[in-house]
Amino acid sequence: MMERITLKCWHCGASKDADVPHRPQFGFELAGWASDAGMVGYADMRYGRVLIFCNADHARAQMTKRGMFRLRPKRQE
Repeated sequence: MMERITLKCWHCGASKDADVPHRPQFGFELAGWASDAGMVGYADMRYGRVLIFCNADHARAQMTKRGMFRLRPKRQE
């Protein structure tokens, strides 16, 4: 039985519904399903989370100069 989840961009809040085979048990599953749905998923090992973005440009906008993700999303200008 397929389940429907909503993937939401951490930067802009754009969302996309996706059908998945089961509820996610691990972060890498969620990142993989995001890429299958046309979004981008990144594992942030520093804070132990998976971040979903609608494209790679939004992911780069949320990275620091050192290439790490911020704790909280940076405001859009």
